[in-house]
This record gives sequence, structure tokens and C-alpha cells, in this order.
Amino acid sequence: MYQERSWYKEIYSQVLQDMVRRVGLAFDRYLKGDSQGKRSGKPRFKGKGRYHSFTYTQAENDWIVGNRVNLPKLGTIKLIQHRPLPEGFDVKTAIISKKADGWYITFSLLDESVPTINPDIDIEKSVGIDLGLKDFLVTSDGLHVPIPQYYRKAQKRLAKEQRKLAHKKNKASKRRAKQVRKVAKLHAKIARQRKEFHHKIAVLLLRKYEVIAHENLNIKGLARTRLAKSVHDAGWGTFITILANKAERAGCLTIGVNPSGTTQICSDCDAHVPKTLIDRWHSCPYCGLELDRDENSGRNMLKRAEGAPQEAPLGCHPVLKARRVRSDGWTMKREARTQSAG
Repeated sequence: MYQERSWYKEIYSQVLQDMVRRVGLAFDRYLKGDSQGKRSGKPRFKGKGRYHSFTYTQAENDWIVGNRVNLPKLGTIKLIQHRPLPEGFDVKTAIISKKADGWYITFSLLDESVPTINPDIDIEKSVGIDLGLKDFLVTSDGLHVPIPQYYRKAQKRLAKEQRKLAHKKNKASKRRAKQVRKVAKLHAKIARQRKEFHHKIAVLLLRKYEVIAHENLNIKGLARTRLAKSVHDAGWGTFITILANKAERAGCLTIGVNPSGTTQICSDCDAHVPKTLIDRWHSCPYCGLELDRDENSGRNMLKRAEGAPQEAPLGCHPVLKARRVRSDGWTMKREARTQSAG
């Protein structure tokens, strides 16, 4: 092999081993499927234009010296650090990836500490949130967070740049490659804006509340409807993941509940009050409760989190629940489990 491809000697051995591991994993997913038997598509050959990352599986803490990083077989490279590596952690792997605006290196650290739920959680600081497309989220106590719609705002400019790309027919030309990078940078900017927004909203909620009940949406199902563009632009699944991770590190709780019927039930008297998607106001004819439709849904989310465990729709992410029994009988369960059809 080395006689036929002598340039393999220029590549670090661990990088080659990880490449073989990736190929094996891709074929396993294609032939055998995952733990649920779902198979991926047939692996495709990755040319130099599609292979965007490689991994050092055994990185060391002393690779970074000042503003430079020393990579085996590549030498010392200038580095702009996002933030310094924290003390007391061991660097395990380093992933070098090519993105639209340059090369990035990501270090994974070994943290042996286990986050614990705060034993002094204040149950009064509980809230239910309803995710939507009119507002990004509405809390049970009336907080409305507008939806930014970063993709739709950039859609006009993105379409203009994509038309320029379509006019460049020669795929090997430098002008076309330059236009491809320009379009990729626009997509990267939109993704980063959305991710920053998700982090800010998660921090905002966790500074104010210690228990957050959210709906377990079937996002894959919604992404196949006419609302697909808006659903992808909102990024609910990414937000819930970020919120759960931040809550765990902060010692708080996130509880997923079944959202079925939460907008049709009165949060005060539990009466069934039917509404269409056009109806954005909840007006109960039985108890006289008047409030925003999404706020009413958020209150129902919180009530379901305080009661019996709810089954989420098939295909949702694992539900993070927490169990704490208090003197007032308020109970929550904490268990990571995979949702099933039953």
C-alpha cells in the first residue's frame, strides 16, 4: 500500500486510522443499520472538495503553546483561541475542520466530574414554555420571545448569490469556486446567528427559572409539512438540546411533556375549548379565563410536568426528567429513556 501510495507517509498514522474507522462506520450504518434497525444511505466517495475534517485521536495538552498549536506532520501553526483551555482537564482529541471562512480546530476535554441536580431547587421558580412560529416561545407567566427568522431575512440576498452561482457553468473555474465560498459564508452566518440566539434565550430562562417544562415536538414530522422552511428556521430541536445541556450543568431541570391538546384545554378549569390555528386568543366560556393561546399552552405544559409522566410522540428525542419528592407532594422524575410506540 505504501509502495503504491507513497504520499501516505506524509499523513499522521492516527489520522489515517480514524479515516478507516469512519469508512467502516458508514458501511455498518448502510448494511446493518443503527440500534433501531434504521439504515443510512449508501456511502459515497468523498473527493478533496467534500472531505472537510480529520481527527487526531490522541491529542496532548502541550500541543498549544502561546498563540500556536503544534500538529504532528503539519508543524507549528498560528492559532486564534476562542478561550484558553481550563486548568485541570486533559485534552483527548483534536478535530481540524474546514468551514466556509477558514480552518478550525476543536479540542475535546475529559471532565470526570458529574453534574448534580441542585438539592435546593425552588419549586416556585417553575415555568412552562410553548414553542411556536408566531413567537419563538411564550412562557406560562406571559413572557413573549419574538422569533428572529434569520433565514427568511437573508433569503433575498441568498437567492441573488445563488443565481450568480447558477450562471457560472464551468465547475472547474476559479470564479465559480469563489462564488461557492460566498454562498457558503452566507449559510454559515445564518447558522451562527441562530445558534447564538438559542444560547442567549437558554441563559435568559435558566437565570430566571430552575424548572422548565417544554413540549416534545415531533420535529421530523413537522419538517415534512408546508411549514418546513419556518420549522427549520426556528431550530426548535437544537434549542431544546442546548437548553437541556445548560440546565444540567447549572443543576436545574428540564422536563419534556406530550403537547397533545395543550392549546385546546383551559389551563384554569381543564375544560375543552376548541380552536383553529387562526385563533390566537384563549377565551373560556366556562370559567371566563382570557389570555394568549400560547400562554395558556405553557400553563398546561407546567401542569403536565407536575403531574403524571406524559408519553411523547414517536420519534422525539429522549426525555430528560427528574425525580424529587417534596413535602407538598410535588413530584418529578429524572430518567433518560428512549420513547417507544407504546
